[in-house]
Amino acid sequence: MIKMIQGVYTAIITPFFRNLNVNYSLLEELTRFQEKNGISGLVPCGTNGEYPSLTIEEAKRVIKTVVNVKKNLTIIAGVGRASLQETIELAKFSDGLSDAIMIGVPFYFKPVSDSGLFQFYSRVLENVKCPCFLYNIPRYTGISISTGLIKKLTKFKNLVGLKDSSGDIKNLENYINSVPKLNFFSGSDALIFQGLKLGTKGGISALGNVFPKKVMNIFNAYQKNDLKSAEKEQNEIIELRNLFKEFGTIAGFKKYLQALGYEESFVRPPLSDLSNEDFLKLKSSNLIHL
Repeated sequence: MIKMIQGVYTAIITPFFRNLNVNYSLLEELTRFQEKNGISGLVPCGTNGEYPSLTIEEAKRVIKTVVNVKKNLTIIAGVGRASLQETIELAKFSDGLSDAIMIGVPFYFKPVSDSGLFQFYSRVLENVKCPCFLYNIPRYTGISISTGLIKKLTKFKNLVGLKDSSGDIKNLENYINSVPKLNFFSGSDALIFQGLKLGTKGGISALGNVFPKKVMNIFNAYQKNDLKSAEKEQNEIIELRNLFKEFGTIAGFKKYLQALGYEESFVRPPLSDLSNEDFLKLKSSNLIHL
């Protein structure tokens, strides 16, 4: 029986030491931090987890670390790779370990046809039994998943939904209306509330890394039909999102978590760490309370 997957999920960061090795012990601590603060679940090895910068063995260990530490969190493992064979390998590794997997678009060759993408996704879906989500993030991949492709892929019963990080509410609405039997999640922190009103099952959040309670407040208020509170929380999240975007979100999250008392962690090139000077600017905002 497929587990109901809904709520707000944090696309958890992958912490690195200064020497750029993965800090798995800090990842364990951050997983506990998320659970303590009431998040629905986690997505390891997503964009905020810097998945294109991880080796496949590192990705496996990141996923296993999060799964081993969590108690009641739902885990959707990011298994996207540019290589089909590596995507299948990581998907098969996660099948039965995590609650579901999320399959990104292969992000190198462009343009690619729906036929080529169908072959890619089909070969992954037929190799696993667990619930699977597609991951649409055209800003980074240069490819937007079409409704026609999604409809063709629904022949696979383990395809249960899609995360849309297009940032375009009209695109999300088109997905929901075109393939209503699937479960959709907003991949933009700015659209959690609007997405819920359209019929999403929730959101997959970047800001959840540092404000897990606040992003959950949107979902929880909506579930109680307290739309005024849900909208208020959403507006506050939009302001925080805009602030962090000024400084580089992933590096900013890592600095913020350090300010909360967690071990210092770094990003892998080509991303850049946030300077102390820039963090002081971010921290001086009246939106930040440390």
